[in-house]
Amino acid sequence: MGSLMRRRGRRIASALGLAVALAATPARAQENADEGVRDVESEDQAATDVAFLGECLDTLAARNAPARVCIDIVARQCASEPGGETTAGALACEERESDAWLALLNDAAVELEQGMSNTERDRFGEAQDAWSAYRDAQCAYEAALFEDDSLQNVERAACVRRLTATRTISLHERQAEIEERAGGR
Repeated sequence: MGSLMRRRGRRIASALGLAVALAATPARAQENADEGVRDVESEDQAATDVAFLGECLDTLAARNAPARVCIDIVARQCASEPGGETTAGALACEERESDAWLALLNDAAVELEQGMSNTERDRFGEAQDAWSAYRDAQCAYEAALFEDDSLQNVERAACVRRLTATRTISLHERQAEIEERAGGR
């Protein structure tokens, strides 16, 4: 294991190790295989997913490692559970991680807005609205590349997850830049 860490770089390998270890801890989304319908996700599970991804982001930021390592961890772990290999299971897993990223995105936006003037807050709100419209249009396009309706749904959900995670990471990085500049004064 030590040689693997040296070959891939200590920071990234340890970040990946942490991410994998943390991914094993949250309970996973359940799917009713007979009905092909996802069970309602518990509030505890959603909170666990949000906390897990938040911890992943914080840990990687502290190690100066790429935060993109956190993307897809919850969905991949969820997909490894019974029923996760089905189309309904894949959709449930994508939506589960997407919901967690959306909660983190909203938290990051609120944190960023705290230090903004009213004008800056208005512009940021406009930027968020434009980003949301872009995400929805891009994901509709990516889903349209598939002929099968169920695959379109999975692709759309995967796209929403990916773009929401990327935007969340971007806002976290922006907040870190602001804090770094404030600390350097």
